[in-house]
This record gives sequence, structure tokens and C-alpha cells, in this order.
Amino acid sequence: MTLRNLLFLSLLLSFASCSNEKKASSETEDFEEIDLVEEDLSTVDSKKLLLEIDSLKNAAFASEKMKLNFSKQIIEDLILSGVDLDASKRKAVEDAITQANEKLYNDASLGDNDKMLAYDHSINDLIFALKELEASVNGFEQYPRPAMLMGSINDATSRDIFTRGYYNGAVQKWNRMIVEYNDKVKKENPNIEIIEISYFYGEEPI
Repeated sequence: MTLRNLLFLSLLLSFASCSNEKKASSETEDFEEIDLVEEDLSTVDSKKLLLEIDSLKNAAFASEKMKLNFSKQIIEDLILSGVDLDASKRKAVEDAITQANEKLYNDASLGDNDKMLAYDHSINDLIFALKELEASVNGFEQYPRPAMLMGSINDATSRDIFTRGYYNGAVQKWNRMIVEYNDKVKKENPNIEIIEISYFYGEEPI
């Protein structure tokens, strides 16, 4: 298992206590029963595929920005609600937000393994700090908006690994198509430069 996968696994496990074990088990069984058949790329509409890639990438970018914005709002809303936050735990969250903002990936860096891992580490630190802050607030669930924002961050973290996986799968199709069906791709996309697209972490999925 790669360092990348271990990092994502640690993110997901940090929220395992919030998951329904029976449902997760059922979903795993359903997944295992899927018969994976390699797609015939000669029938794939490369223009639609390119739109899918762009949509998945934008969803991934939006998810990260949402986590950072919601983290700030959690602190702001708790303060507005009159909560006397633990100073060290508040600072830990604020510092983690700053670090994650500085390392936030973009189009240029999503294919850079080192930069992606650095960002993921900073998000892992942020989520840990948020959980510590949450635990320090008596009756945290009684504050509806911060609780809702925390839930949204948890959900986004769980979805991210799948979004990146779907993106890499779609990019793998594109990168194969521009080699194996280059004329077809050019015909379907006459107004763009036909070039290879970077994977998340720069690693082609196996």
C-alpha cells in the first residue's frame, strides 16, 4: 500500500466511529460482487469524457476549499454563540487552516506527488485539530450550525478518495485514447490541443 493510500485511509478511519458498520459491510459486499469489464474505448465519446474529467477535478478543488472555509466558520460560529473556546485548541485549528491554505493544490500541482502528500498531511492535521476542538466543547452537538459544518467536512473527507479515484480513472481513459484513437479524439475535439492529462499524485491507476 502506497503512502498516498495510507494517508487517505487514516483520514477515513478518523471518522469511522460516525459510520454505520452494518451499512458499510453491506456496501462492501455489493462492491465485491461487481463484475469489472474493461470498456471499449473506441466507443467512448472523448468530448464527453473531457467534460467529465473537468467536472471531477472541479468537484475535488471545491471540496478542499469548502473544508477550509467551513473550518473557519466553525470557530466563528462557536464564538458568536458565546462558547469560551480552549485557547490552545483554537490556535491549533487556526494554524492548521493556515498551513493547509498555503499547501492547497491547484492545476499545476495536482500531478506533483510531494506537493499533494504535503497538502494531504496538512488536511489530516486540520481534521485532527477540529476533532480535538469539538471534544473540548461541552454539548457541541447543541450548536446546530457548527455541528452541521463538521458533518459536512466529515462527509467531504469520505468522498474525496472516491472523487480522486474516478478522476484518475477518467484521465486514464483519455490518456489511452489519445494514443490508441488519436484521430477520433482530434475529430471530436477540433478546437483544443490534444495532450496527456496529469493524474492526482502523478500516478497512473493500476
